[in-house]
Amino acid sequence: MAVNLQPNPNVSPITPPPSNMPNSFPRIYIGYTESILYETKPKMRGFFFIIIMIFSIFFIPIVISGILFSSLSADYLILLFLLSVFPIIIFFVLIPILRVYFKYKNTYYAITDSRVLILQGIFSKSLISVTYDMITTVEVRKPWILYKFTKLGSLTFFVPSMGYGRLVWNFVEDPDKVYKYILDIKNQITLYGSIANIYFQANVLGNVIAANVGQTKRCVHCGKQIKSMAKYCPYCGRKQP
Repeated sequence: MAVNLQPNPNVSPITPPPSNMPNSFPRIYIGYTESILYETKPKMRGFFFIIIMIFSIFFIPIVISGILFSSLSADYLILLFLLSVFPIIIFFVLIPILRVYFKYKNTYYAITDSRVLILQGIFSKSLISVTYDMITTVEVRKPWILYKFTKLGSLTFFVPSMGYGRLVWNFVEDPDKVYKYILDIKNQITLYGSIANIYFQANVLGNVIAANVGQTKRCVHCGKQIKSMAKYCPYCGRKQP
């Protein structure tokens, strides 16, 4: 049986994590010969969780203390508090929160067969990409309370050759699985040279196995027909050369 030695680009030996979001990364930033292996966006539940925690830490204690140590009604205290800090809330809280919200809303992450990318920006887009050979270390961070309630974390790619030294993915779902996937890709590229070679090796191995499974040979001891890949004869039990 002839073995097909042509690599199949639709077959990947490495399965992307479940958090993969197909077609989420804008294809205009991907080269014609480049293939996206994994793509996703920051999960906004992480952003909202942090906002809730900030308000809980700074605002709720103030309201409670006002209720406990004042003879005024709770409704009046809350209204007085909101009116007194309203300008501060607008200029120093809400505007930065909206800015960060739209920043993450317009952020995209991708892993291709040659690099790791982050695209972000509201009115103007900023694309940062690093090749695998530039990455020295990948760090997973899972703040306890954030990961406990949202299953989100961050990935930091350390790139000493770049000016700022690192590339950060925030609010990543199942960061451990994404981390292991990136390491698998990096190790396979180190071993085979490129993703195309990974596909090639996977196809060749699969085709060689498929070619041999259906073939038979005769046992050198009893003469019975046995599978060509058999190490022992199922009839006489003796080892094959």
